[in-house]
Amino acid sequence: FLNGNKFPKITFTSTAVTKTGDKTGKVTGNLTFLGVTKPVSLNITYIGNRNDPRANKHKVGFQLSGSLKRTDFGMPAGGPIGDEIKININSELVQK
Repeated sequence: FLNGNKFPKITFTSTAVTKTGDKTGKVTGNLTFLGVTKPVSLNITYIGNRNDPRANKHKVGFQLSGSLKRTDFGMPAGGPIGDEIKININSELVQK
């Protein structure tokens, strides 16, 4: 289905981040999926930040969401799965 043996990685490289509200924004970039690279925009929500005393690191949380059409990346249409794939990412970034 996702051909993980031939394409073991899905990558996203951001090209711009735009603030749309106090805790919201839009991140645009290039998504490489199944060997095809296309521009994609994702909505981003700032969740919060904190200092982690156990790790002695600063952490920041974000949620990202969006969608893409799998046919845009060379996957055939049809079958039990629709063309639109919804993307939901919860992330915690840790200061190095």
